[in-house]
Amino acid sequence: MSLSRYSLLLLFILSPFSEAKKLVFFVGSPQFPPVIYKDQDTGNFQGIVPDILNSMPESSIEIEYIHHNRLRGEDALYTNEVDATILTKEWASSPEKLIFTSPIFKHRDFIYSDAPFPAGAELDTTITGSDVCARRGYTYPKLQQFFDRGSAKRIDTSSEETELKMLLLDRCHVAVVNEFIADWLINNNNWQDDIYKLQYPLSDIDFTMAFTPDWQDFVLQLNDHISRIEESGELAAIIRRNRGLD
Repeated sequence: MSLSRYSLLLLFILSPFSEAKKLVFFVGSPQFPPVIYKDQDTGNFQGIVPDILNSMPESSIEIEYIHHNRLRGEDALYTNEVDATILTKEWASSPEKLIFTSPIFKHRDFIYSDAPFPAGAELDTTITGSDVCARRGYTYPKLQQFFDRGSAKRIDTSSEETELKMLLLDRCHVAVVNEFIADWLINNNNWQDDIYKLQYPLSDIDFTMAFTPDWQDFVLQLNDHISRIEESGELAAIIRRNRGLD
């Protein structure tokens, strides 16, 4: 190859106008603030996950976020219509078909009420005889026995925000909500004096992103990045900032 032809080829490879590889990232509806959600003013997706992806060293990856029904997103992963989403092995219907990132944080669900819980309140006494607001399509292994034997009634809702609003309207006695979402909703709606949390988590799961196998090399890079920002304290800062704890 002549020097001039090599120079032109190198210029094309390094050119900022060369096309970046596109990563299609699925965001379920309803969204998952403060983990990932669309800013109403800018229309951009923001939160813990976008901040982690955006903090990666320069790469040729262009991220496109698409928003649709949550269950539709997992199916789209298996058919390669999308490349990634937020998903754990425990939630996936076919985890062996996907590649998961290193854990980002602990996903924990809690019981919430519109009145303070008695000192030393336990799960059994709290749930028995209660109407429980829950997310439609979600499973709650620690509560299923109460629903199965009829000692508690499950009331399905379309979102965590709907759960808490129904709780405040006395349409259920307690609600089951992820602590990150609950904190975000409570802070953004000034419900700090209206909603209370039972101290025992119902679940404690490693929260991850899931990718199709075609993105294995990128996931390795992303895992290295997650490890670096965890060690440096940047990951904890990202989580605290998005949760409004700073």
